[in-house]
Amino acid sequence: MSELHNRCLYNMGDVIVEEGEPGNHIYIIEKGKVEVWKKHSDGNKKILGFLNTGQIFGEMAIIEKTKRTATVSAIEPTVIVSIQGDRLLDALQKSPPIITTLIKTLITNLKNAQHK
Repeated sequence: MSELHNRCLYNMGDVIVEEGEPGNHIYIIEKGKVEVWKKHSDGNKKILGFLNTGQIFGEMAIIEKTKRTATVSAIEPTVIVSIQGDRLLDALQKSPPIITTLIKTLITNLKNAQHK
């Protein structure tokens, strides 16, 4: 599995992914804490939430084949494991179609909840 993932340490303030960039990896927080945020048209930062050890981000861009919808940055020293997105897509193609439908529905519901 070592060729399928990469482990990296991010310091406080380091940007891990940036809104608008292509989504090629999924990220697992091995240790630490990050903030998820968007930049408004007026330049202000709107914090969408925080993620901690054991949580995952970056899956929306992989599943929906879109660009990143938010920026994620470390708010303390954070160890991230990144997994190539095409590995997830390969696994989904081999799974029953209901699994892919379920995941896409969950992502859509999450996005709708974020916009409220």
